[in-house]
Amino acid sequence: MIQNAMECNFSSENIFSSKRDEKGNLLLDDLISSFTKKSRENAGTAERSKNWIKTTDGKYYLIKSDVEGIDNYSRYSELICMNLAKQVGLEYAKYDLVKLGGKDCIITEAMFKEDESLFSLDDLVEGSQLHPYEEGVFDYIYLYGQLEKKLESQDYKPGTKEKIFEELTKRNMFDYLIGEQDRHPKNISIIAPINDVNNIRLSPIYDTEQALCLGESLDNIDRFNKSEMAQASYMMSIYPRIAVVPNSKSNGEDMGFATLDMSINEDGDLEEYFNDMCDKMDIEKAFESVEKQINAKLPDEVKEVSRTALAINIENAKRFLNYQIDIDYDDNYIRETEKLISQRKEKNTRDDIETN
Repeated sequence: MIQNAMECNFSSENIFSSKRDEKGNLLLDDLISSFTKKSRENAGTAERSKNWIKTTDGKYYLIKSDVEGIDNYSRYSELICMNLAKQVGLEYAKYDLVKLGGKDCIITEAMFKEDESLFSLDDLVEGSQLHPYEEGVFDYIYLYGQLEKKLESQDYKPGTKEKIFEELTKRNMFDYLIGEQDRHPKNISIIAPINDVNNIRLSPIYDTEQALCLGESLDNIDRFNKSEMAQASYMMSIYPRIAVVPNSKSNGEDMGFATLDMSINEDGDLEEYFNDMCDKMDIEKAFESVEKQINAKLPDEVKEVSRTALAINIENAKRFLNYQIDIDYDDNYIRETEKLISQRKEKNTRDDIETN
């Protein structure tokens, strides 16, 4: 439920029928002169404002400004990935480009209704699952083990656990192919009707601004576009934020393959789905759809770097599917990791009890 949205005197149709500039931004200055203090989302920062609005037809929209002081093409990532997800049957939040108050922004429609609540995967499993040795990595095995226990302990509708895990696995595959770098537990959300809290479901995919190398600096993108080898080398270092770390010497590529391996877990149907996903993703059609939506051409640099990123990851996925990848699992290292995370969580729980 969104309680602090700014009430507007225009409809959603007014937003998307607004004029666009030469870059494809919807020009909203005539509709929105300023936001109220209450409309600002807590997740916003000094470098990036986030505000909720409510239109006269009862729809809610979040308007996020681009991050000040950072020049990249991340705003296009949401639109391209939105169309790639559609190609493979995954639900994705609806995004568009906006110009407001001289700032480039993106706008997205709320993923849930007024009678529904939204909470993150981190909220559901109650606490951090950061890997003890790999900075910035949330341990896949521990996190999803805790999620499984949570879903089994609550009175959720039959089939909920199976459906959520299948969808999460498909999204893991999708994130691998697009090279998403920021899918942490707070970036995965659950939706529940307020009057039927046992009927939970995953929200659509959102916040995919770091995919396809589009979150990189303009200098890096220029370097990648001049050298596919440089881009491929960089992409080997990208690791999933929720990852299986198979051994103490794992690099990003090792974590990516191990996470795929663990998530598919010898499920023939999911392996076939992943293979189909590789075949169905068409970046050129995604470009065409985005350009039709914004009535403007995507920058050539955006097309080139994202085209190469997807091609590299699809090629690597095919190697994985053809059993050309050997993963060195160190069982002792993995068990020690799970033990340390469990001990840390128990300590945090005791500290919370003592504090309260």
